[in-house]
Amino acid sequence: MDLSHPTINAIGPVPKVLYLLGRYTGPSFEEFPKRFMNDIVKSSEDFEVNYSQPFSWTWEQLGFAQTWLYFGLLIEVLNEALGSARHGHTPLTIQNFLYVDDSQEFVTSHLISYLPLWKQRAGELENGDRPEFERNKNKILQMIDQSWIFSSRYLTCELMSVIHNSSISAVQTSIIVLGSLLDSFASDLYRRNPHDWPMTLLALGRFSKMCPNNLLRLKAIFTQDVIYYISSLEWPRDLSNHESCREEECVAHQIVEDSSPIKHVESCKGCPLVGPDAKQAEYMADILRKDDIPLIQGVIYSDGNCDPQLDIGKAQGKRYIAISHVWSDGLGNPSDNKIPCCQAIRLGQLVAQLSGVHDQVPFWIDTICVPLRKSLRKLAIRKMKSTYEKAILVLVLDSQLQKTSVGALQSFSDIAFCKDTATRILNSGWMRRLWTLQEGRLAKNLNYQFADQAVPHMNIVLPLTFSRMFTNDYDPVAVQMAYHMLSITQATSAVSYLPEFREFSEVIGWDDVNLRHALNAVAWRSTTKPEDEAICLASILNIKPGQFLDIDLEERIPQLLLQIRKVPTSLLFTPGEKHQVPGFSWCPRSFLNSHRHYSASERLEMAECTKSGLRIMLPGWGFRPSTLRPSEHCGAFSWRIQDRHRPTSPIYFISHTFFLIEEQRNSQLAILISPKEKLVGNRPTVGVCVMLLESKDGVVYAKVVGHIAISKDSLDRAPSDGIPLFFVDTIAETQQWCFV
Repeated sequence: MDLSHPTINAIGPVPKVLYLLGRYTGPSFEEFPKRFMNDIVKSSEDFEVNYSQPFSWTWEQLGFAQTWLYFGLLIEVLNEALGSARHGHTPLTIQNFLYVDDSQEFVTSHLISYLPLWKQRAGELENGDRPEFERNKNKILQMIDQSWIFSSRYLTCELMSVIHNSSISAVQTSIIVLGSLLDSFASDLYRRNPHDWPMTLLALGRFSKMCPNNLLRLKAIFTQDVIYYISSLEWPRDLSNHESCREEECVAHQIVEDSSPIKHVESCKGCPLVGPDAKQAEYMADILRKDDIPLIQGVIYSDGNCDPQLDIGKAQGKRYIAISHVWSDGLGNPSDNKIPCCQAIRLGQLVAQLSGVHDQVPFWIDTICVPLRKSLRKLAIRKMKSTYEKAILVLVLDSQLQKTSVGALQSFSDIAFCKDTATRILNSGWMRRLWTLQEGRLAKNLNYQFADQAVPHMNIVLPLTFSRMFTNDYDPVAVQMAYHMLSITQATSAVSYLPEFREFSEVIGWDDVNLRHALNAVAWRSTTKPEDEAICLASILNIKPGQFLDIDLEERIPQLLLQIRKVPTSLLFTPGEKHQVPGFSWCPRSFLNSHRHYSASERLEMAECTKSGLRIMLPGWGFRPSTLRPSEHCGAFSWRIQDRHRPTSPIYFISHTFFLIEEQRNSQLAILISPKEKLVGNRPTVGVCVMLLESKDGVVYAKVVGHIAISKDSLDRAPSDGIPLFFVDTIAETQQWCFV
């Protein structure tokens, strides 16, 4: 854990992990558990390690887990990676990671020095001895996989949280953090996706009051070793109300039209709202009609006793700063184009600090500069893209960031500072809203306002990125923070610095990479106005957003996809509510809060979006469900399928939760699986059930019925188990489909 513990702004020192004095003596990672057969573990047919006694976390069970999954994994993976046994080097032992004192503690900080050697040797083998590279890679991944399987079975928070013991929490956390770190490094090195490791008990305890959706997001976009790092930072108190939030969605930042989120600065004892009067509002409208941008040039006091007024001007080639903010933080106003006078003065001061000149630089903020009148709002939204592109700087205002001081810690060559700052930005409320996505992507110079100063985006990103590109050091926190920080300002840049990306981008094209990153970026964002989704996505995909303002909400996403044309195959397999537009019944109604990840590093077949439907090549199985009993038509019921022409072929287990109407029960159905998914063991794979409509010129036209989970049926169920078995026809991978 010491390797993943923050060195600045930590909530405390590195937790001490009790060394249970287990001696790891091999002879190998796979063979070690057999020495404890019947006493602690038992064998299974494929020797998946299981405890022989009911799970209760005795010290014997805990000691075995630590010895095998911590020391055994650490030593065996590194020795295999470094080729110690094959090159006559002295193998690493447990003593390499212990320092002896009264508490017999162990450290993994030495691990960082071995990772560059591992990477170097892997590169040499890949280029010089391919068979040895494959053997070495498979052996390492097999050990990591076995550790993950056992940890996912016995080291989960659900099983262990009932045991209130700080020593057990620290031991479990250390095993998960190490396994996740090694998995993350190996997956990065061997180009695969890392496993979803269990949450650590220490992190879960620290996040006990976190929004459930935020916690789910953390687990989705970061590995567990990085989540531990995030949990170890000291965070300012979150004053947002998350009582109504669920795992599916965070609603703390949603704006209710009838209730104003306006807030004054903390030192203000009360001041009037300030905004354009009737004459100024018409002037701003005229500016928009003439295709220019209205700006705020300052706050004017005509007399000492008069209410303040805004000085309104127009861009017309002027230098200006655009404000990007979360409305629920206090600067939004859904009922009027006004903000508190104290806030307007404060904004002017922040802008003046950034401008670097004595003259007041005007600024733009949507609360005032986007009129509420529908026709004028459309004009302002049409100008939104150019508004942020033309600004000399975009200033991010987020309530959590503005409670945190960077102060003397700010050293842009200091990786610890950059990791800390990036972590706070990536977990801010600003990262959860739809419009802030566009505002960050379009900015040519992005700054984040902290309590004591504004920090430039590139001053954080460049050190994190260069540490990956030009040094041998591997810091999992720096790597993951660099990736996500890069994706804030430019969709394609998030992976463009990786060598393997360049070859990939030449194959599938930059537009597709942009789309995937845009969909990933909105997967955890939300908006109060659903009609803005297509407009925002169009802006960052270099599609004119104004055209979507004059069409119905239901038509906006389909029209956007028609202009993009090539879309990820994964869209077909995205669960959730679908569109009702003809030709788009396969299409997700919204990409916001989808919690989906569309990989930009996998060579996936692309689907073609047309007015008649989604065209794609997919494998699957076809059958007719007319023999189903009524109770098998809906709900959480299951089917089994087997190729009718291959009696010895595997039986696949299908579970579903949709309703088959009479038309579908009397029609030919097909089960299709995503080309990126593989049917491995009993792990469920996402699929889709479709109803076949017609076949024409080699293309099968079909309509999506519902999503299913599919896995190999290893239970050898008897006919009396009540689960129907269908004999199906296998559909070739080259079959052309059109989903209407």
